[in-house]
Amino acid sequence: MSDVDRFFLRAFGVAFSLLLAYLLRLIFRPFVTPILWATLLAFILFPANAALRRRFGGRRGSAAMVMTLAVLVGVVVPAAFLGILFAKQASDLLGRISALTARYQIEEPADLFRIPALDRAIRWI
Repeated sequence: MSDVDRFFLRAFGVAFSLLLAYLLRLIFRPFVTPILWATLLAFILFPANAALRRRFGGRRGSAAMVMTLAVLVGVVVPAAFLGILFAKQASDLLGRISALTARYQIEEPADLFRIPALDRAIRWI
C-alpha cells in the first residue's frame, strides 16, 4: 500500500469519525440536560444514600427505594402543587381579563385605551 493510499484511507477514516461524532451529538443533544441534572442529583444525594445503606445493613435496593420515594415526595409533590397553583392563578387572571373586557366593552385592540389605567400609562410614556 502506497503512502497516497494510506493518506486517503486515514483521511476517509477521520472524515467518517467526524461525521459520526456530529450525528451522535445530534442524537444525544436532547438528553444532555436531563443527564446533567441526574449527575448533579446523584452527587448531592450520595451521602444520604450511603447513610441509608448503613441503616439498612448494606441493602442497596432498600436504600435506593427509600431514596427514590423521598425524592418523589420532596420534589415531584411540591412541583405538582406549584403547577396546580399556577393553573388556578392563570384561571383567575383569565376571569379578571374577561370581566375587564366586558366592563370596558373591548372588542378590538384599539378599544384597550378605554381602560383608564392603561390609557394613562400610554400617555405618560
